Amino acid sequence: MIINIDMDGVVADFDRFAFEVLGRETGWNRPTITPSEWAKLAAIPNFYQQLPVIEASKEFVQTIKKVVKQIADDTEIEIQIRFLTAIPKKTKSADGWDGMPTAEQDKRIWAEKHFPGIPVEIGPYSQDKKKWCSDGDILIDDKDSNIYDWFAAGGWGILHSGTEKKDYDETGMLLLEMIAEEYSLELTSEE
Repeated sequence: MIINIDMDGVVADFDRFAFEVLGRETGWNRPTITPSEWAKLAAIPNFYQQLPVIEASKEFVQTIKKVVKQIADDTEIEIQIRFLTAIPKKTKSADGWDGMPTAEQDKRIWAEKHFPGIPVEIGPYSQDKKKWCSDGDILIDDKDSNIYDWFAAGGWGILHSGTEKKDYDETGMLLLEMIAEEYSLELTSEE
């Protein structure tokens, strides 16, 4: 089993940084970022390296690592953890927006800075994440279409929302339930 954790919106606060730059809220349930707005974001050198980490996600990821290690120690079941993220599509526009050529490298550098040792895989695009799914793998993502596609590909999905500790606690409980069911284990939140 591999636990796949999305970056933007789960551990990296894309929406907060984009709000600071664009002066409006962004996100999956908001109006799409326009090509001219993407051009504005792309003009920021190494944009994805600049994203703030969501503070509550630090403890969340550490807890996942601890639980995975404990399961391996107790049962010899190996569960891997990785980030599975996407980069913006290249779209020619009158404003000169043609993608973010450093996005992939920026995301890898960001992950190593904030969560050392967790590998990063790139979709490359959001709708491609399902190609990384094997039966029983888990995806934690903030985009519902990625979760639907993941289930259709034979995996388990958790739709994560929010940046507060309680949001990560809820996602963590769902994750424990999925792992317990997959391996017929009795896990508690104290693990």
